[in-house]
Amino acid sequence: MFNNLTLLEVLIKLKFITYLIYGTNLENFIIGLIVFVIAFSPFGFSIITFLYRKVSFPYRIYLSPAIGCSFSIALWSFIVTITQRINFYFLISVILLLTIILLYLIHKRDKSIIAKKEIKAIFKINNIIPFVIFLFFLYFLMLVCINRVAPCDVDSQLNGYFSLFSKYETSYPYVNPFLNDTKLQIVYPPGANLLISFLSIFSNIPIQISLILIQIITLSFSGLALYCILDIITREFKNKIYFLLASTVFFYNSYLWGHLVNGGQVTESVAIMININLLFFFMASLKKKKFLWYVLTGILLGGLMLVHPRFFKWMALAIFIFSISQLATKEKKDWKNFLIPFIILFVSLLWILPWFSTKISLASQHLWTYDWKFLDYLYGNILPIFFAIGIIKILLRRNNLAIFLLVWVISTLFLGGYMSNAYGSSIVAPIISAYGFLLIINLIDFLCRKTKIRVKKYRYSKISAVFLFCLFFFAATILDPRSYFSNGPIISDADVSALTWLKKNIPYENTLILNQTVPHYQGHWVSIVSERRTIFARGFITRGGHFMFSDKEFENAYNNAIWAFYNITDLKAYQIVKKLGITHIYLSAGIPFRNYHTPKEVYELYEKSPFVKLIYSNNDFSKLHPGFNAPAKIYEVAY
Repeated sequence: MFNNLTLLEVLIKLKFITYLIYGTNLENFIIGLIVFVIAFSPFGFSIITFLYRKVSFPYRIYLSPAIGCSFSIALWSFIVTITQRINFYFLISVILLLTIILLYLIHKRDKSIIAKKEIKAIFKINNIIPFVIFLFFLYFLMLVCINRVAPCDVDSQLNGYFSLFSKYETSYPYVNPFLNDTKLQIVYPPGANLLISFLSIFSNIPIQISLILIQIITLSFSGLALYCILDIITREFKNKIYFLLASTVFFYNSYLWGHLVNGGQVTESVAIMININLLFFFMASLKKKKFLWYVLTGILLGGLMLVHPRFFKWMALAIFIFSISQLATKEKKDWKNFLIPFIILFVSLLWILPWFSTKISLASQHLWTYDWKFLDYLYGNILPIFFAIGIIKILLRRNNLAIFLLVWVISTLFLGGYMSNAYGSSIVAPIISAYGFLLIINLIDFLCRKTKIRVKKYRYSKISAVFLFCLFFFAATILDPRSYFSNGPIISDADVSALTWLKKNIPYENTLILNQTVPHYQGHWVSIVSERRTIFARGFITRGGHFMFSDKEFENAYNNAIWAFYNITDLKAYQIVKKLGITHIYLSAGIPFRNYHTPKEVYELYEKSPFVKLIYSNNDFSKLHPGFNAPAKIYEVAY
């Protein structure tokens, strides 16, 4: 696992343990985490308590943030799509009202919301274990991300740009990207970006920090929820604690190897959190056979579409195939198990109809891709070995959960298409791998009994061995150089300081920034870190399918702005800048392009221009991007 990783490199990587003391984002992370828990836990707790009071009180608490957030996103996305307006105070009020109603119904039914005997259950060791695991992984993920100023992957720039509009514009999906009457229609579903902007507003943290924090939070609570949910629906397991622990560790390994946290795949991380809750609600629907469970499962599935359509496709396919599989069983046919999935799918289609019906021609590409891609042999490192063994274990079990996991594999890995190996299988592959891990443990137990090894001595050694293996497996994921956790911030501290200054001193309403985007990515982050509109943004550059925006309008603005950026002394450039309504121009490291060979040449050009005035410059060498000596500068257009 540590191939090509020297001892010196390991020691250098391990120095991030001190980040919790000196981490620049620690305060923001803690505040954001508290806001997330306070905002969504009561709603999630009221849902799970109303539906399934028999779930232990600690598990209801642990499941509350993920369930509450998942249903809130589904509901918010639906409301925003219907009303075409964004008002977070109204949205959070709806969740609060529903929470109060559910708590009233619970109290009326049970005569109490929380019983004394339920509180005592918190201190049982079996209930403490998942919380300890949660804190352990939350701690490690914060260590990895604590000093990042922005995720590395460009997809986060796109998500951040959508979140910028969600935070500052009151309408959806029509927004104003420039200072004129030009309107843009966002085609990509709103779910994850509503969550990012909500956290940014109510935590008072920047959008680019919210992008990182959402991934840490959703991953951490997803792991906690996965542990609890599997414990609830797999009560008959022998050595279940090892199955639960392994599935959680494999889940984090799978997730991190998908480069989600490091790469900035925000929508995928939110979608996986909803997917884990869907697994629980779908299994509970088959067990409870109550209409309310079907409806809520359908709403979650529809909410998944409004976060990440491909995840909706993979899960919807799995649910559909599972329904058909019930007719192929040799046992007595359970017609309810055949019909329940269709009810769930029907509710989900009703939930997404307002969004999908208006954008079907553009939205279809987010739903289906035709590139076939199977499980990467490097995926999750040695995870495929346990995965293969797990398939054998599942074939021997053949219960509802096992059958559904198998069809989930089919829908994601074989029918999923592009990226299904990295994202679509981020839940199902770890669970199946945990089956393989459990089969190995049970086989060792069997061999020990046959060879008459002392049971107590073996028991303690087994506990230690499993713990050390899981710890090693997780640490190897982070430290392996192929996981790219050595990547630093994509923009320099000088950029962050300059753009933060701009955000604090220049209003959103009448600001439009002209910035460079090539050959480096720093320019894509200008709109997100400054939280101001820019001519060049990730969403504009890859407009196909994400925006409904006239090609002519876009191309004219784009080409003219590029020319003006590098010819700022020309009167024609001034006329272009004035026509577009550009108020500021941002220069950073990596700007040389076309006929310019060094940043100095570009800066000299701007010094000669009578049309711009320097209002900010950061020349602090310690804050500059590694490999570049160019400072970050902000110019104001002189009208």
